[in-house]
Amino acid sequence: MSAKEIKHQLVPLGQVAYYEKGSGKPFLFLHGFPDTPLSFTAQVEYFSSRGYRCIVPYMPGYGETSVPAKGSTSQLAIAKMMSQFLEQIAPDEAVTIYGHDWGSIVAQLVVALAHTGETRVKVDKLILGAVPSIRSFLRNMNFAQVIRSRYMYYFQLPGVVNYIKSQHLAYIRTLWMRWSPSISLLHPQIDETVNTLKAGDGLKQGISYYRNLLNPVRALYD
Repeated sequence: MSAKEIKHQLVPLGQVAYYEKGSGKPFLFLHGFPDTPLSFTAQVEYFSSRGYRCIVPYMPGYGETSVPAKGSTSQLAIAKMMSQFLEQIAPDEAVTIYGHDWGSIVAQLVVALAHTGETRVKVDKLILGAVPSIRSFLRNMNFAQVIRSRYMYYFQLPGVVNYIKSQHLAYIRTLWMRWSPSISLLHPQIDETVNTLKAGDGLKQGISYYRNLLNPVRALYD
């Protein structure tokens, strides 16, 4: 990300690191796991040249974005933090939101909070990638999907963070190649993701999204 200027915005729940490009209608991109804002490079180039102000934050716990106050990486806490971020950098503007993977779940909650009047965020469009609406996901859950989601259960094992670190995050590269088999193992996006997760508690926080999803009490103390 060295070619992009990383900015920082303080919000009540912490600090959000992000970059932006273009001017015009705000367009928020929320990444998933294992991923970083670099994933959206092509999309940002496209939309920033077509009248959009593209805003791409590191999700809480990644890079220099802090975990929400009290250390929670629950979906709701993350959505509230991203909502506060939008309220400050795009006040009174209708925002297009694209969420990919975990970002999709958070994006849906950002919209729900706005719809119920709990935040001042205004939403123009919601776009979901890789993960459908939560209701649709649960309705279509089957054995094949459980098998595809087995990594989520792997992340519940005690000591999994330290083990993945001891293997120099080889498992993260394995996930990339499993989900994007046409991509080169030497692709800079993979290196960016691995380096981001290596820094500080990046890997722990990224995995805590899943631990919090299935076992929120344990995630607070792990």
